[in-house]
Amino acid sequence: QVHFALAAAMAQPISNPFGGSNAGASPQNDLQFFSGGFGAPGFAAPTPMGPTSQGGFASINTSAGSVDACGPDDGDMFDEPPLLEELEIEPEKIKRRIMSVVFFKSVDQDLAESDMWGPILIVAAMAACLLLHGKVHFGYIYGLAICGCCGLWFLLNVMSQKGGVDLMTVMSILGYGLLPVDFLAFVAIFISMKGFLGLVFGTATVVWCTLTASRFFETAVHMDHQRWLIAYPVGMVYAWAVLITVF
Repeated sequence: QVHFALAAAMAQPISNPFGGSNAGASPQNDLQFFSGGFGAPGFAAPTPMGPTSQGGFASINTSAGSVDACGPDDGDMFDEPPLLEELEIEPEKIKRRIMSVVFFKSVDQDLAESDMWGPILIVAAMAACLLLHGKVHFGYIYGLAICGCCGLWFLLNVMSQKGGVDLMTVMSILGYGLLPVDFLAFVAIFISMKGFLGLVFGTATVVWCTLTASRFFETAVHMDHQRWLIAYPVGMVYAWAVLITVF
């Protein structure tokens, strides 16, 4: 009897829990899933993104709104200034200032403005030449340079009758005027400057630096009739640099 009961139960069709009977239904009809997708309520199909006639990209439309992707107004990132301009590095002006120092060219008001990138390179070149010569005097260079710049800045503001000068301009002019000392430090790597040769080259270097820097200060501070009064303290500042280089 048990066997007959089991056989009768297995012969009955299996009922579908969601309703209906599965008897005689094809397998394809059983595999019915929820067909939502982009056509479901509450969701809008996105518009394909691609280039437009204005050179930008199309926007993406959703139920929450539209999202613009790289439109024409978002191209400001390509109009950013170059890196040198952002760092306020002007190679052309630096070159003109160096040419004014080397060839004693005239200086206009534009070249007399403050610029620290050129002096930083000049001071770094001087320190490198001294290091190759076996002289590690970085503390003396920085200490005397700061004292000289501050002292000369105070003196120029006291002497000037047409407005003062800022400390950055003083440091910039003294830094560019240090270029002849770089030449002397480079020559001192190969030739010993201790003796008569060092005295001659050292004196010529001090005069060269003093004439150049005093001309820059004359233009920057508008001290037309006080150039030679400026030249004396400027020459004292460059004298220590030459002494460090020679000895």
